[in-house]
Amino acid sequence: MATFPLHKIIKLLLITGEAHELNEYWDSRLAVIAEHPEIMERAAFSEERAAKSAKTYRDFADALEELKLPASAARCREISDRLSRLPVTSIDINKMIPELSGHMVAEMESFVFHYVPHELARYYGKTDLFGPKITTNFFSAAYDVEEAGNCLALERPTACVMHLMRVLESARDAIALGVGVPVTAVRGVASWEQLLRLIRDRIEQNNKTSIPAWTNSRSFYENALAYLHAVKDAWRNPSMHLDRKYTQEEAESIFVAVRNLMRNLAEHLNESGVFTP
Repeated sequence: MATFPLHKIIKLLLITGEAHELNEYWDSRLAVIAEHPEIMERAAFSEERAAKSAKTYRDFADALEELKLPASAARCREISDRLSRLPVTSIDINKMIPELSGHMVAEMESFVFHYVPHELARYYGKTDLFGPKITTNFFSAAYDVEEAGNCLALERPTACVMHLMRVLESARDAIALGVGVPVTAVRGVASWEQLLRLIRDRIEQNNKTSIPAWTNSRSFYENALAYLHAVKDAWRNPSMHLDRKYTQEEAESIFVAVRNLMRNLAEHLNESGVFTP
């Protein structure tokens, strides 16, 4: 989905609207203009004003190309080129704008624009919604974190939760690797229940040892496992059922909860299972 600052479109539409009014004004006074050429002189662009206006229309052309409006963009470039060839008057430019307006209306009729409310815009298109440490320590989850934010911003709560469950899979795998579950087992186990059982068994084995490294990390992993069990029962299992749908409020709550979990994990763990006290 393309993103575009709405204020640029509004500004261009205002310009085209003003140009229509100016054209009506000049058309009604053509006879007077013919008798008083000094009016044309007053309508002429200075070199500085023409250069500034030419750049404005070039910028609009770039913006319209981003929006996939090629005919409108081409018309903007024609106006910019005309402004670059002095002498040029306001009348000359205003006569070119109605065609630009017509192109914009015709091309935009095939578009569907989705409005993102201000309070949700902070979630859209952000690559570090969970914070830079998570982006670094759990880089393979970065895509799903960003997409969860996009879905939340676009008010697709169930899709948001599905992406968050994929984020949690990276947390689950990191915890498994951290407690010593072999990589082949982590990659080979198909279900959450099986992998959580392997994590629990490994924790119990580690608790029987007196290795200092495990003693320092024991409570961290035990708390993490308890949280994963809670997630599995509350969100992950229900989200896998086709008839389960989430509200926007539920998705936002789950988003915050997953973000907090990932932040806590990232303080000491990365996705390879490397623990840092």
